[in-house]
Amino acid sequence: MQDTTTLYTLQCAPRIDHISDDGQEFTQLPYPYHITADGEVQQKGFWGEHMRYIVGFQKHSPYSSDSIKLDAVWAYLVALGEAQSVVGMYPVIVRGDGTLFAHDTPVDTIQAREYPAEQLDYLNA
Repeated sequence: MQDTTTLYTLQCAPRIDHISDDGQEFTQLPYPYHITADGEVQQKGFWGEHMRYIVGFQKHSPYSSDSIKLDAVWAYLVALGEAQSVVGMYPVIVRGDGTLFAHDTPVDTIQAREYPAEQLDYLNA
């Protein structure tokens, strides 16, 4: 039997990138996060030290307050089978230097998928 790991793909909502002179909004879809059940962000070659772990989620926009407040802890939600409950919340991320920040748009969708071990090696090369 082949070893597999569940990865959760979190796609945050689009953000307004530009508003034209005639008022048309142009949006940008952020890169998705692929994370493990303990919150480790995959694709280390892409993210580097900027994104290490998603530790949890907050309900309020990071623009509404200077402080970060964890309203939900990721590993706990996964253990309870409630990963979908983060939709509409803002990911709280730990950088490589240990600092925290909150993503500027909320999670729009989340999808769980099993990956073989060798695919994870490729994903993190």
